[in-house]
Amino acid sequence: MTVPVKLFILGLLVQKERHGYEISATAKARGVGDWAGFGLGSLYHALAALEKAGDIKQRRTERRGKYPSRAVYAITRKGRDTVGRLLVEASQDARLEDPIDLVLGFLPLLPADERRPLLELRLNLLEDATHEMAEKAQQLRERGGEAWAIASLDRWVSMGQSQAQWLRGLLDDVRNWHS
Repeated sequence: MTVPVKLFILGLLVQKERHGYEISATAKARGVGDWAGFGLGSLYHALAALEKAGDIKQRRTERRGKYPSRAVYAITRKGRDTVGRLLVEASQDARLEDPIDLVLGFLPLLPADERRPLLELRLNLLEDATHEMAEKAQQLRERGGEAWAIASLDRWVSMGQSQAQWLRGLLDDVRNWHS
């Protein structure tokens, strides 16, 4: 289980007790799958692991209308300590690794006329993803979204723009690379 999914769940439970569906709905509403590094499908597995670790506990079971019963979770004292540790850990994670580094290392194995189109494809995908993040940030601004979520999306936009600029500068050079 990754730090982002644990931090997200525990951070929500610090605010108030919640059931798994509410955590999942909050993640979906905030678009967490787009920017936080974990999928919505991992939330229920993470809840079970956090409960087993003693960071959360099932407080009660609720049933509303025809919906199935839902376990309501609360954060424990240990879980509050874990949130603090995870905040520090996540804030210190400054990895810059990207699979493109491996691509660059082996790019000379391709014929020279195939290198640029490969990188152009990545550039197009990167520009599309950056545009999509910028639109999401704008939509959040218009809806009065939370400042942290907008800042997170803005960071992704800035990184995407920077990578695209770097990649554009590299496109003409790759033909001359030798293995």
